[in-house]
Amino acid sequence: NNLFKNRFPSLTKTMIGRFKSAGMYPDIIAPVYSQHGGSVSPLTPVTMATDGNTIYYTLDGSDPRLPGGAPNLDALTASFDVNGPDPITFLSTGHTWKYLDDGSDQGTAWRSPGFDDFVWQSGPSELGYGSDGEGVGQIVGFGPDPSAKHPTTYFRTTVNIPDPSVFFNFLLRVKYDDGIAAYINGVDVLRQNLSNIATFSSFANGTIDDEAGWKDFALPSSELVPGLIAYWPMDNASDIIDKVAGIRGEVLGEVVAAEGKLGGAADLGEAQNWIRVDAEASGWLEPASDADAMSVSLWQKLHVVRSSSTFWFRAEAAGSNARNFQAHIPWSNNNIYFDTSGCCGGTQRISKGAADIDFLEWHHFVFIKDKTHKEIWVDGELLHKGENDGTLFDDWTYLAIGSSGIDSYAAAIVDDFGVFARAITPEEVAIIYNGGSGNALMTDALKAGTNTIAVEIHQASGSSSDIRFDMMLRGETNRGGGDNVSEPLFFAEAAMLRARSYNTDNKEWSALNESFFTIDGVSVDASNLVVSELHYHPANPTTPLELAESSDRDDFEFIEFLNIGKAALDLSGIRFEAGITFAFPENTVLKAGKHLLLIRNRAAFEARYGTIEGIQLFEYTGRLNNSGEQLLITGNGLNPLHDFTYDDQLPWPTEADGKGFSLILSSQAAGFPLGEPASWTVSRHLGGSPGTVEPAGGITYAAWAASNGIQGKPNDDDDDDGLSNYWEFLFGSQPDLASDAPVFGLTIQSIDVDGEVDDYLFLTFRKNLRADASLTVEVSSDLITWSPDHAMIEPVSKADNGDGTATVTVRLARPIGQGQSQAFVRLRGN
Repeated sequence: NNLFKNRFPSLTKTMIGRFKSAGMYPDIIAPVYSQHGGSVSPLTPVTMATDGNTIYYTLDGSDPRLPGGAPNLDALTASFDVNGPDPITFLSTGHTWKYLDDGSDQGTAWRSPGFDDFVWQSGPSELGYGSDGEGVGQIVGFGPDPSAKHPTTYFRTTVNIPDPSVFFNFLLRVKYDDGIAAYINGVDVLRQNLSNIATFSSFANGTIDDEAGWKDFALPSSELVPGLIAYWPMDNASDIIDKVAGIRGEVLGEVVAAEGKLGGAADLGEAQNWIRVDAEASGWLEPASDADAMSVSLWQKLHVVRSSSTFWFRAEAAGSNARNFQAHIPWSNNNIYFDTSGCCGGTQRISKGAADIDFLEWHHFVFIKDKTHKEIWVDGELLHKGENDGTLFDDWTYLAIGSSGIDSYAAAIVDDFGVFARAITPEEVAIIYNGGSGNALMTDALKAGTNTIAVEIHQASGSSSDIRFDMMLRGETNRGGGDNVSEPLFFAEAAMLRARSYNTDNKEWSALNESFFTIDGVSVDASNLVVSELHYHPANPTTPLELAESSDRDDFEFIEFLNIGKAALDLSGIRFEAGITFAFPENTVLKAGKHLLLIRNRAAFEARYGTIEGIQLFEYTGRLNNSGEQLLITGNGLNPLHDFTYDDQLPWPTEADGKGFSLILSSQAAGFPLGEPASWTVSRHLGGSPGTVEPAGGITYAAWAASNGIQGKPNDDDDDDGLSNYWEFLFGSQPDLASDAPVFGLTIQSIDVDGEVDDYLFLTFRKNLRADASLTVEVSSDLITWSPDHAMIEPVSKADNGDGTATVTVRLARPIGQGQSQAFVRLRGN
């Protein structure tokens, strides 16, 4: 734990400090996000913190800074929350420290608050000695012999912090050369380049690089019981933040502050109020599912007993409403139920009656799962235990406190909510309960009031030329960043948030921070993502520009996708399992109503179509089969998204087979069957319309009439076949050949629909696929009011005739006869 929580983060900060000192990294802090990507709801606030005076950000994946240093004109500017809590600096450069530089052995007593340092000297930081500017605030001594300098120099000060609990953590920023150990109220909180068993005569482990650079450390908190992976003290109901990893809880409804068992508490009231904690973005619950062991400790006091859930850890694979680790404390029958890996049988649930417990008073509850063994503890006593075979699922989504995440709201006041990735012991339960007084699961090194900070700096050797020491201490109100915290952003759709801090005073930019956010509940499926155009057998290249790139017609293939939903989609993980070879890259976002293209050869594609602005292009490998094939598109977990087979033979539109036209999806409505020939038509123009809506500009009547030598007007009948010239245009028949007169056919057919055989009216007609016009079937009951009501008309088939026309068949949705009112049908051309 120490490696992950302290050592590794400190190495990152140390390296950044070195780069800053060398002028290779900006001094200004890059915006720090309150949640670094992952799944959010539209109500989840995401803030950005910085020490700069401006934050520029984008949501379209572009860099907020242009090459050369100017702001991106499309970038947005964050506004800062002037009403939010401010970080406070308690120690800074120039602070006066007591110091002892006589080389004496001070043992360990000097680290404690009660130590008398009256006779020690004092001076402002930076303190030290050397020939390179060390000790600019106060020069300290090193003894009489320059070649045998004292190994250790001692420093002490006090700092008053009225209420440490208002801060998320404390940032300890230090300069040291060469080894350091720091103590707060006698507790060792920081040790760098120095042995754990060092004494006053010990030298540092060696010299350090960047001895003049600041190095940042988060002041650690101590765990009452080891194995804690999340802890919400609930001391601040307006900012439900975990003390282990800084995971914020999202308040849904209204949660107010209340007097708790251990300080403040979160009062959920009696309405539909609860707290949602994301578990997908950071994976903080994975250690529990990996071990199949987990414990939850909390204090609770109810307003009223009712059927409700105090907490509900959700995982999609778990049954019974994603119930992976859940407790009713109690249900309305005064039973406490503890469910894991689903509900509610012998492999998932243990329960116990608790009618003798007054749930309207404060009680401490612990729920423990250790593989198959489970326990319920109340007020330090074992209430019930049992065996369940189910294992914890690892696809955690979120934790709901005070609800199931959907309903079942607890009228509760909750305090000191902690989660462990192991089974805690009976002795540890007793320590937490503490005879009814309770103990906080984590305690800060700093206490309310006066704190003593003691530091020892160790030389690298007796002949080393210098030492230095300085310290800053700041209480942070967020996970990092600076004093300026932005107003919250809310994501209505998936987006890549890219942000940079900027100082208008010196025109300095920060490094770039970027993170991808998806929206809870918006999954990709056939209802929102369709294949809208398919160019599987393009025409041969003919122009010099095309031939310069490729002589292979397949290099001009493309597949067009369209988002027909109302929100942006994250296409990460969507892939082809049959047909071509392609998987969408991580964080690919397709906005609502937008197209996206998969192409075989970018150079060839752009030689034919040019550059299409605003459309994402991705190259695939393999090629589309010119004779037709299966295309299987899957989502995450290999769930089928689309599975259909196109063909180059009738009834599929054959003009898409090497004649230069593409297949266009006839309807963009959800659920339109992609595997049905009637769902597709050919493009009106050679080459199709990649990345755009099929243009309405098909052949006009005037152009058609001119090309066919029509002499009369649209309502004339030049070939005397009973059809006007305009209807010949709509049907795609030959206007100078009377024998080519397509019939508007009505038939009655007996068919089986949903197990019932009835007579239905069928209508068949021919349609000119290239006409800049439409044919619409309309229904009326009185010959006065006509409607193209799709609920009354069912499409049956659409057969491509291979000559630019199709034979379309529809039927009335209701059977004829059976005492129903009369219905009239007509075909209308526009």
